[in-house]
Amino acid sequence: MISGSVVFYKIASICLLIFVGFIARRMKLVPENSLSAMSRFILDIATPCFILTNMPRTISRETLGEYWHFPVLAFLLIGFSDLIGLGASRLWAARGERATFRFITAMPNWMFLGMAVIEPLFGIPGVRVVLLFNFSVTIHIWTLGMTGFRRGLGGSVIKELFLNSQVIATMVGTILGLTIPFLAEVRGMATERLASLPTHLGLVTAAWETAELLGVTALPLSIFQIGLRLGGPQSVAVREKTAGNRSLVIASVVRLLVSPVASIAVLALCFRLGLGMSEAEFVSAAIIMSLPTAVVALAIAEVYGGSTLLAARGILWMTVASMATVPLMTKFAQAAYARL
Repeated sequence: MISGSVVFYKIASICLLIFVGFIARRMKLVPENSLSAMSRFILDIATPCFILTNMPRTISRETLGEYWHFPVLAFLLIGFSDLIGLGASRLWAARGERATFRFITAMPNWMFLGMAVIEPLFGIPGVRVVLLFNFSVTIHIWTLGMTGFRRGLGGSVIKELFLNSQVIATMVGTILGLTIPFLAEVRGMATERLASLPTHLGLVTAAWETAELLGVTALPLSIFQIGLRLGGPQSVAVREKTAGNRSLVIASVVRLLVSPVASIAVLALCFRLGLGMSEAEFVSAAIIMSLPTAVVALAIAEVYGGSTLLAARGILWMTVASMATVPLMTKFAQAAYARL
């Protein structure tokens, strides 16, 4: 059985980094006009580099043939979660905040926190589930998930999907993983072997390591930015709003309890219908769907005209609460799998 303390400590580290960002903003170390630029860097450079350099680690012709069903399963789970979020936003969110409320309720922190929690628990099988989920969740966000911020699925949304840097990084990373297995070995390559590489492979390795260095900034910057937003003057002005707190409580309950339980039920049904999953894969998928809202919600709200304050407060509240709920949902998923 998985120790709940591992999950707890991983999420606690996220909360501490948010607190550091809050203190930095209160000390006026980061100006307001830098936050938009930081959001663009996270969305368009750091996150694509993270995705690109991690895909070849777990994607090969053999694994893709064996695990093709996980992107399909991810589409099913995230679509179901989005429907729950859409319904909750119509019932409990203010009209001007519905898009952001829906997003923070529907979208778990599938990539960054998912990787941080699942890799220590399950290693490569867990990482593979996270990356295959990323393929589906990324496409869902930039199509159906963006309809809350932009009406319909018109040409502009479809164009943004195919020109989106994260979608491109997912596609390119998959292709590289299938065609250039060497890239999967770059991380942790011994100094002796690196010195023996021909010049062209040495340059490829240098470029790949540069992308990895950019990619590793995505998670800490995304989390740090939450604290920066919460430490701003506009945050102080609305902290006492009862309606806002009520909305956040409802969003947190849906994101951390309702959606995970529903997702575990869907996973169990799929297993009963013949979709083969090991315990590591089943529980990894359940953990992904039980995580607090995606930190990218803040960057998306910043860029696409959502409520940045609601996104920041939602991420904070849910991340703190998830220290209790994620270990609980993990145990529930393990018990459900044991009964199958």
